[in-house]
Amino acid sequence: MAYGNGVWVAVAIDGANQVMRSTDDGVNWTAVGTDAGVAANDWVSVAYGLDANNNGVWVAVAFDGANQVMRSTNDGVTWTAVEAVEGVPAAQANDWRSVAYGNGVWVAVAFYGANRVMRSTDDGLNWTAVAAAEANNWSSVATDGNGVWVAVAPYGGNRVMRSTNDGVTWTAVAAAASSWWSVAYGNGVWVAVARIGNRVMRSTDNGESWTVVEPVEGVSEANEWFSVAYGNGVWVAVAADGGNPVIRSIDDGVTWTAVGTDAGVAANNWMSVAYGNGVWVAVAFDGANQVMRSTDNGVNWTAVGTDAGVAANRWVSVAYGNGVWVAVAFDGANQVMRSTNDGVSWTAAAATEANEWFSVAYGNGRFVAVANERHQPGDVQPVAGSVMPGSWLLCR
Repeated sequence: MAYGNGVWVAVAIDGANQVMRSTDDGVNWTAVGTDAGVAANDWVSVAYGLDANNNGVWVAVAFDGANQVMRSTNDGVTWTAVEAVEGVPAAQANDWRSVAYGNGVWVAVAFYGANRVMRSTDDGLNWTAVAAAEANNWSSVATDGNGVWVAVAPYGGNRVMRSTNDGVTWTAVAAAASSWWSVAYGNGVWVAVARIGNRVMRSTDNGESWTVVEPVEGVSEANEWFSVAYGNGVWVAVAADGGNPVIRSIDDGVTWTAVGTDAGVAANNWMSVAYGNGVWVAVAFDGANQVMRSTDNGVNWTAVGTDAGVAANRWVSVAYGNGVWVAVAFDGANQVMRSTNDGVSWTAAAATEANEWFSVAYGNGRFVAVANERHQPGDVQPVAGSVMPGSWLLCR
């Protein structure tokens, strides 16, 4: 799901109408199907960008089907399949996992296939197949918006590749052979996190070289790190296992300190952490108290449990916006809860459908949640699902 030009657009891997759009911040949604040009492919990612004339363009990619790219120039009302270019399909029969836009260029990366990168400089009308630096399972791509792109993979030889010419050519970058799951850029630093192997690495030279970061000097926190966030000069990551399931950094990820039970952190499977209004909040997949909060930049944490309204669900995502915290759950009776006092207490809310809600986020005055109907958190298969309308906004 993505937002642009006042419109929300979501894509699905199956179903009758595999695109839907909202022009009122997710309150109401309109189905878009084959009669509007949407092919019956397994659509996994959509993004929005501007062309050279500042016209809005939407592009979606799929991991199977005849034409695996489609584009829309009228905010998702109708879609056009993108066909062959330079003797190859615009989207080869690959397992496309991630697409992003920056500096006038679209770039997508794939988990499987012949050429695992493709790029477009004409707003998705035509695509050029680009050989990845190595035939790895590329799972995430990001850009600094100034011509540098970095992709990471959980498997393969060199599990980082970078481009300094907006995706025209790619170079393999030596990095620790960990299961790198995602990469992001911010504050002049690239950071990648992993579930297996070395868990954190960072780059300060536009992804040219990477340094593995040990969470604590002399201690190896071999946890499955699932979420990392930044706020108020502090980085905080939470894990789904391990002795100390929280680490924090106050120097842009150079050094990290473990935070454990002595600081109030329960040994739960923590799935998501976020910052807002001077407070850190994390939610867990299981455990006695499945919410914890910190008001001192992650140094100490306070457990929040059923006595404060937290249902014993498998909570997987939390977000903050406009004075409200919202969490969504993978299962349970009421799969949504909200807090208006910075996570001190929570109120249950019934989801619109009993789906496996996987992620929640805030933007433009609304919260939106999406569901994962197929996989447990951490699975490598594409995520698809539903949207929970109402006063909501973006998700995964």
